[in-house]
Amino acid sequence: MRCFMTRRTLKTALWSILSMVIIAGTAGCSGGPGSPEANGEPQSAAPEPVELVFYSCGNTTEEVFDVLYGDAIRKKYPQFKLRYISGLSASKASELMPKMLMENTVDINFDSIGNIPSCLLMFDLQKDMSDLIKKHKLDLNKLEPRAVQGMKDLAGGGMYGIPVFNNTRVLYYNKDLFDKFGVAYPKDGMTWDEANALARRMTRSENGVIYLGMTASEQHQIRLNALSVPILDPKTGKPTINTDERWRTILTKGFFDPFNNELARQSISKAFPTINQFVKEKRVAMMPNLANLPADQQPLMKEVNWDMVTEPTYAEAPKTSSSVYPTYFSITSQSKHREEAMLAIEVLVTEEHQAFLSRLGQVPVLQNEEIRKMLGQGSEFKDKNWGAVFLHTPAAMPYKSKYDNEIEVIYRKQILSYAQGQVDLNTLLRNAEEEANKYLEAAKR
Repeated sequence: MRCFMTRRTLKTALWSILSMVIIAGTAGCSGGPGSPEANGEPQSAAPEPVELVFYSCGNTTEEVFDVLYGDAIRKKYPQFKLRYISGLSASKASELMPKMLMENTVDINFDSIGNIPSCLLMFDLQKDMSDLIKKHKLDLNKLEPRAVQGMKDLAGGGMYGIPVFNNTRVLYYNKDLFDKFGVAYPKDGMTWDEANALARRMTRSENGVIYLGMTASEQHQIRLNALSVPILDPKTGKPTINTDERWRTILTKGFFDPFNNELARQSISKAFPTINQFVKEKRVAMMPNLANLPADQQPLMKEVNWDMVTEPTYAEAPKTSSSVYPTYFSITSQSKHREEAMLAIEVLVTEEHQAFLSRLGQVPVLQNEEIRKMLGQGSEFKDKNWGAVFLHTPAAMPYKSKYDNEIEVIYRKQILSYAQGQVDLNTLLRNAEEEANKYLEAAKR
């Protein structure tokens, strides 16, 4: 995501939050699923000094990398030199990654499950970490089970990465807009039908400004869908868009119904409104988006009077939220320092570090109720409805393939035409399937 602060100001702000977290007291949370303390074992001899090279396609800046991950690793292992390669992105991985890999030997990739297809699998950088997990006695049972199972499914029973923090979707809303129009705030537990009915009440034109009741989060609506529908069928490798009936529900509730009136369609002449229209222009009343948005976009989110409730649910999956959306740290097939890389990753799943991430607003992956209760409590938004993140049961992670990101782009292009009323649902499904098959044929050749 874009950074809206200067590098120096951002690091100062993040370090200020870090200080608050330490003062608030995460003492007593030092063990973790694989730490010597947790296993009742003495620590082994200190590892040798090495350089560990990290990369990510998640647009994480070097300052954020240091505060969230690097500094904790350096504190534990001062002999490790960490180097982080930034500036990559999943959308441009095909053009940026080859040059990066020619110039660097990388040890650790960290990316969301949504970026792993383009930034790890597509370049055959994945390598099973099961041997290291067993050797280091990392207890995967202490981590979010769906995040672990999702990676096992991807790796054919192995583990290409360790989940370090999780994510899901919530529904953000602008309190000032609801107050302005005298409409009651959204509530936890709404269905998509109820949310869309509320969106229609909030969609209006005043003084030449079109206010939109609810926008769409197209990328995450597809990747994290609460019905766990994969983009490609794991058995056939074919697109599911026109063969799995559940897509009709996902596309209708999340993309067509919110814009099913003339005023709303005027707001998507070129693209779906984004966080800027919600935060800066303040003309979007509700916005489904990732739960860690306040942590990732803290300066932006300060500009609007917001709160959040649970993501709307489908009738087919009551009390079920989006599928889990973890960020994994993966030791690459290139790494010549697998032991040291594993030690570095272990630091990030200790209770101490999971508590730190949770207080900042990153959804912890450690199954610890006390750490969950800390979510957002060290941030500027501690008064928000953070309980919405855990109120519903997360859906299972859909199967992922290395072609997912490219197919997703094809789906999204067709979805915009559908939301604009230019094509009907059947046409969207046929067109998306046809274009996806053409891409797959070319890619496999």
